[in-house]
Amino acid sequence: MEKVKKFIPYNLIIGILAVTAMVILSGLAFDFYFDLNDDVLMKEILSGAFTGTPSTHNIQMLYPISSVIAGIYRLFRNANVYSIFLCTCQFASIAIVFTKSMKCMKNWYSKVIAFIALMAFYVGVVMGHIVIVQYTITVCMMAAAAAFLLITMDNNSKAEPVIAILLLWVAFLIRSEMLLLMLPFVGVAIFIRFIYRFTAVEEKEHKNVFIRFVILCAAILLGLLVLLGIHKIGYGSSEWMKFNSFFDNRTELYDFQVIPDYDENREIYRKLGLDKSEYQLLVNYNFGLDEEIDSNTLGRLAEYSAKYVNIDTTSIWTDLSVALKAYIYRLHYIGSIQGFEYPMTDFPWNVMALGLYVITFVLYLIPSKETFIWGSENGRAFKEDHGTARLTKVLISLVTLFACRTVLWGYILVRGRDPIRITHSLYYIEIIILIGLIMIKLSAIEVKKPVKEFISTMNYMIVVVMIMVAAIGLWAMPQTLGTLGNEVQAREEYNKAYETLYRACNENTDNFYLIDVYTSVNYDDNSTVTYSEKMFEKADNSEDNYMLMGGWAAKSPLYYEKLLNQTGTTSMEEALLLDNVYVVMDKDEDTEWLSEYYSDKGLEIEISPETEIAGEFVIYAVTIYQPRSKQ
Repeated sequence: MEKVKKFIPYNLIIGILAVTAMVILSGLAFDFYFDLNDDVLMKEILSGAFTGTPSTHNIQMLYPISSVIAGIYRLFRNANVYSIFLCTCQFASIAIVFTKSMKCMKNWYSKVIAFIALMAFYVGVVMGHIVIVQYTITVCMMAAAAAFLLITMDNNSKAEPVIAILLLWVAFLIRSEMLLLMLPFVGVAIFIRFIYRFTAVEEKEHKNVFIRFVILCAAILLGLLVLLGIHKIGYGSSEWMKFNSFFDNRTELYDFQVIPDYDENREIYRKLGLDKSEYQLLVNYNFGLDEEIDSNTLGRLAEYSAKYVNIDTTSIWTDLSVALKAYIYRLHYIGSIQGFEYPMTDFPWNVMALGLYVITFVLYLIPSKETFIWGSENGRAFKEDHGTARLTKVLISLVTLFACRTVLWGYILVRGRDPIRITHSLYYIEIIILIGLIMIKLSAIEVKKPVKEFISTMNYMIVVVMIMVAAIGLWAMPQTLGTLGNEVQAREEYNKAYETLYRACNENTDNFYLIDVYTSVNYDDNSTVTYSEKMFEKADNSEDNYMLMGGWAAKSPLYYEKLLNQTGTTSMEEALLLDNVYVVMDKDEDTEWLSEYYSDKGLEIEISPETEIAGEFVIYAVTIYQPRSKQ
């Protein structure tokens, strides 16, 4: 019977059951949504809905993973490949945390209690990001799963470090910038694992332990460099290199600087060759209309803004002081959740993180033999962990982790770029590492089998610790699920107008529609909800006959390919004057900016409303003005 048990992966089964329960709960209660239009456009590029052919150049992702996803789309043209990919990455990462946690627990009742605590955390705290998916959060979950594996890694396991490395490599391919932000936390997890292992073996084994960790770190970094090199080759054409320069300058201007006011900065605009109507295209993000707005223009404008417009006249110490006050406030402030994304809130993430720091430290005050989780070293059990050494190690671990999170939070607060997809990601990986430290400790305490010892041995600690973890999740659960329910309901209602618009566009296959960028996101300035697609609606990945007039994909080779396919020209300025090309705008938006743009180009145009859609949008025809002849 014992031999049979060894071949049944009970812990893996529990992990699979956990994510299955979450999939069922999420799907039935809420459904799955893309958080932002970024993921929607990435999906359209990969699936072929953008240009008619699945593209290996996803722009936001690195080339190798884009190629794989696009290749699968070529085999299954009308499948939700990208949606399945993101959800698989997220749920696989969660399953790893559950599976490894169950392995740390040595009997069925401790597994049950740990299972309940983790479910309370994921449902009570994380559920919003499980239902409303964003690829940045996906990367965070993968990095956290890798960190969890590395910190709890069994000394005799060959699979666990390999899985962790693969998770980091794939996460890097999905969103390299986010993985790099998460990498210091992964480094902390490796460091903690190193000091525990290094101090647990005999002195003559120290060199071997050190070499193994050097090899581990080298494998991670070397893999990232190789993948980046493949990406560079994939984007090595002159067209893509030109676009990447434009993309980087656009990001700097829009995400970290401000567009200088035209009237107050006429001289710089004169030097750049831009008049006021072209400035207005920068403001409303419809710069795809004008070929004069190129990488050099945006780069020089961003540089000027940083030096003379968005310049911070305070000292670096003042900036750090302001960031520190915000950091301390956000670290401990407890407030009700007002919305899924806006207004931003750190509760219950901050409470869970701080609570786990306290729980971890108190737990490590209790002596134990730290032998179970890492097995043995060359057939010998690890040394017992005595008081001073035990406390020193846990203090080093917690201080290092807290220092890491403080530096990263300081970085994003000083930069002024702190959406919840970033802040919640920082909380998430920190929490998962703390849970890893807790699992190490609980797995090391000896178990006595009789049920009467349930309260007198390690079990009472599991009960107390896991109840504390579960209590925070359960405390926040009504707010989290209530807010999420309201968000999903609001998005479903808000999407109806957009679904009507895109359906109307697709029904007129001979026409091509250029959509004002901000209209594509939000038609109600008083609403915090934006348009976002459901992830698993019936897929039709045939080429769409509409495109934004700007945004992050504008001026890319894909953008010009789509324009050429649909209009026969790569100039949006020319295309807009064709008989079958129309502009889509929010009904409350003024069209004067468009008239002024063409007027500055020497053309007088007429903008005629053709159709109103869903009571929110207007489709306009743009034609060259033809004065009526006198009778």
